[in-house]
Amino acid sequence: MCLIGGWAVYLYNPWLGSIDIDLVTGSDLRHSLSQYLVEERGYQRRDEDGIKFLEKRTERGEIIIDFVTTSDPWEFYGTGVNLGFGHLDIPDLTVAKKIGEAEVLIPTRSLLLIYKLKASWDRTKRCLEGKSTRQRWEEDKAIKDGADVLALIDPENGGTDLDLGFLGKAFSQYHFLKDHLVEICHDARIISEYGRMDEKTASEVCERLLMLIELI
Repeated sequence: MCLIGGWAVYLYNPWLGSIDIDLVTGSDLRHSLSQYLVEERGYQRRDEDGIKFLEKRTERGEIIIDFVTTSDPWEFYGTGVNLGFGHLDIPDLTVAKKIGEAEVLIPTRSLLLIYKLKASWDRTKRCLEGKSTRQRWEEDKAIKDGADVLALIDPENGGTDLDLGFLGKAFSQYHFLKDHLVEICHDARIISEYGRMDEKTASEVCERLLMLIELI
């Protein structure tokens, strides 16, 4: 089982968590764990925009758990191009991190950056086309996704640990992500949400990262 999403970002750069817990599992584990959470822990099944998840409301707010498997398709919105989760089956693309006494697998910082760029791309494009059933909520989530991208590339908080060769190959395969990264790094709302860079710094960090990737 692998943790992705905002909490995985937090383990690299603890700036802000998330109400979502995004897990990639095998299909059997997904079924048994979902059943346990519904029957024993009071979670409810939800389905919005074709995305199935579990939800539980608590005194501290709602908790959302998203389950996917490594075999699930995961297309970039509006492109027909599939990213998928098969990368997580490659040992060199996951790392173990400690959460208290427990240990959890998460994507490498570079793979997680691609995942967060995709999440931002999907939500941003869906909102621009008015295709979201929860427009305001998803607009806010898109800003958080963009801020997570800044958190991963921030050189003052571990962003120099990115695998430039891996990112170069990813940007060649998913060429539209490069322009989307630039858009994120020039979006004042996203920069304000992250709160650890000003607009000039965000622009410079993006330009330097893309320049280094080009040199590989």
